Amino acid sequence: MSPRLRAVLLASLAGAVVIGVLGWIGDARWREAATDDLAMAFDETLSSIEIAERRVQSVMEYARPARERADVDPAVRASLDDLVRETAIDARADIAIRRQEVAAMTIPPWHAELLEARERAEEWLDLRAAGISSLVETGRATYPPREEIDAARESLRLAWAGVRGD
Repeated sequence: MSPRLRAVLLASLAGAVVIGVLGWIGDARWREAATDDLAMAFDETLSSIEIAERRVQSVMEYARPARERADVDPAVRASLDDLVRETAIDARADIAIRRQEVAAMTIPPWHAELLEARERAEEWLDLRAAGISSLVETGRATYPPREEIDAARESLRLAWAGVRGD
């Protein structure tokens, strides 16, 4: 092999190694930032759900006495029912926007642990939001069984442990 060809091959090899190392470092930094972004989006969605639940509960508590009294005009009772439903519709819309932020995060397929964490987060958030969705659809807030919510939370915890390397 000629010295010139050898120099070209060594320079190419050194360049490939440098590119590989820089790519690996860049991917590690991207993964860290994506993990933080996913955690923040999840936390914001969870906060939206909790705020929405409190907002709906507050309106329900406000309307409850008048809705339960027999001497209240049916039109007033219907208006209070509409108020509760509209509050739940607004809350569901707020949750859907936040939930979409979690789902829209771009995660490359080689980060399977992040993809798994996002899927588990979406599942748990959907279960948590089920009460408000059912209130909008049926007029009653019904939640999935506690065991199902707890199992989804544990699955999410394990997925985050996999992301963090615990």
